[in-house]
Amino acid sequence: MQDTRWDNSQHVPLSNGPVRLTTPPATPGFRFAEDGQLIEFLLPFPMHIVDDRQWAVLDCEVGGRPVFIQKPTPVIQPYEPPDRIGNETPDAFCSIVRVGCKHDPNAGYLKPAEAWPLVEALLGWIRVKGRHYWLLHGEAGFGALYRGSGMSQEGKMTKQHNFVSYGRTLIVRPLDEQLWLSIRPR
Repeated sequence: MQDTRWDNSQHVPLSNGPVRLTTPPATPGFRFAEDGQLIEFLLPFPMHIVDDRQWAVLDCEVGGRPVFIQKPTPVIQPYEPPDRIGNETPDAFCSIVRVGCKHDPNAGYLKPAEAWPLVEALLGWIRVKGRHYWLLHGEAGFGALYRGSGMSQEGKMTKQHNFVSYGRTLIVRPLDEQLWLSIRPR
């Protein structure tokens, strides 16, 4: 489908490009240990976590309701663009932050917009304490500045070489359980 929003010179669309809508929900394939809610935020930034053990949750409150935040899950997933010629894959990062609460028959469940300020504050603390300067600022933070494939042909000989450049370097502190627990509200 062609995007015709740019065809009218009298109308300037307020957009940086196409907006992706939410994915239709699927039938859950899991069960919680007890009744409650879990809000899973998929964030477009990586987090530097090397400890694969379980961590204690952070107990907090949202609007007077007790909630918990689970250890973030960093995701590095290869993405294979359909129109590329080479085989180098771009960096595709995200982090998963889950906020949950136990079932309370006297209170409804949280809306994601109600839990977001808590997640945003958490990311702010990780940004400062872990020096994850890229969180909440729209850049990957680590990973390649650019990467790709170069192809050449000379007669019947074709060649490919892949390349990557890590132009931005800053030593950051991996998020660990000690730093994680230091964020806990007192």
